[in-house]
Amino acid sequence: MAQPLQPLRIKKVKHAESSGSVYLTLPPAKRLIKKFDISVREADSELPPESGRVIPSAGSKGPVLIDGLTPGKRYIFQIRGQNAVGTSDWSQPVSLIVV
Repeated sequence: MAQPLQPLRIKKVKHAESSGSVYLTLPPAKRLIKKFDISVREADSELPPESGRVIPSAGSKGPVLIDGLTPGKRYIFQIRGQNAVGTSDWSQPVSLIVV
């Protein structure tokens, strides 16, 4: 029987090869998580994660590329998972200045 999801965390955020892009390494989905939502917003925003750009991801095979970011700006990244029981809370924020 499906159980509610435990709090998740982003494993790593690193710069991608192209300017304005980063890679997020998510926790392994296994069978517990059907999909992830990734929230991306500028760091000076005090709005909740849902107010940013929310990107759905069906799994966590390899790092997830997030592009279209503005170099020189600091961004906040958060994730949440969803399974048959519901959706987890948003993870703790991780921030990075994009190059």
